[in-house]
Amino acid sequence: MSQVIRVSDITYQRLEKHAKGFDSPGNVIERLLDFYDKNSPKPVTFPEPVPPPTIQTINSNPINLNPDTVNLTYTKILQGHFGDSTVKSYKDLVYQAHRYALDEFTVDEIIAFSKSNIVKGKRNDSGFFFYSNLGISIQRNDANKSWQSALYFARELKKEIEVLVEWRNHEKAAYPGKVGKLCISEETRFL
Repeated sequence: MSQVIRVSDITYQRLEKHAKGFDSPGNVIERLLDFYDKNSPKPVTFPEPVPPPTIQTINSNPINLNPDTVNLTYTKILQGHFGDSTVKSYKDLVYQAHRYALDEFTVDEIIAFSKSNIVKGKRNDSGFFFYSNLGISIQRNDANKSWQSALYFARELKKEIEVLVEWRNHEKAAYPGKVGKLCISEETRFL
């Protein structure tokens, strides 16, 4: 039985460079594997999947936060993870969410339903940052929009997400000077 494999637009374009005539992506992949099998000194071994990193609690008593209603204005991420990838900032969190999403969806699909502003290709103005490995530029957002974007993809992709945030000592912060924990796991993913 044949399997459906989704690849990013960039990877597909790379495969097209190796196509002959009306070749299918499957034939190109097969030729690449044949070439690799002939020219590789030994088979590739892949490591066992690594479980998501566990947050080392910086504060012994973080506030457990509702991921759908939390106000993250005036916060920074102290540590966390999306899936099995570590995140240290909201920019990292949004990047990891989109990186995982590109394993499941096309760039056009992601542009249509992402909570972040995304464009294909390179754009470096208006707060956009280009990720060459993804082939997209993502516009930076505030903490709340970044969290909502990552939260959406965590639920869609069934990935665990956990972050420890700290509020600045600001009069308009929800919890000035406090540390909070946001978590979407198997038990809480579909709330």
